[in-house]
Amino acid sequence: MRASRTIMVVEDDEETLNIVARTLAASGYDVLWARNGDDTLTVLDRHASPIALM
Repeated sequence: MRASRTIMVVEDDEETLNIVARTLAASGYDVLWARNGDDTLTVLDRHASPIALM
């Protein structure tokens, strides 16, 4: 079993965010998301393990 990988998607367009997040989740990634820079910093502060930013 491989370790899960986490990707953070930051996108202000809701439709695009949903499509990207669903696609990544279907590919086995744990997906975190934010709609703007302020939300991104909040999520990053709360998430302890490494995140690939996209």
